[in-house]
Amino acid sequence: MRNLYKLKKYFARYKKKLLLGILFIILSNIGTVYVPLLLKDSIDALSHKISTELLLQYGLMIV
Repeated sequence: MRNLYKLKKYFARYKKKLLLGILFIILSNIGTVYVPLLLKDSIDALSHKISTELLLQYGLMIV
């Protein structure tokens, strides 16, 4: 941890860009997990009676 404190003064200059990058990494990971879950729900819904509107909604959420 001490080594990271030495680098703190260099990272301070890029703090906003680093935080923005971390935020986008987190959002990307959420999207990576969310799409397969959405596909699972849409496929499960096909086994039941499903309205065209709901099926279209699932398709638009994936895109």
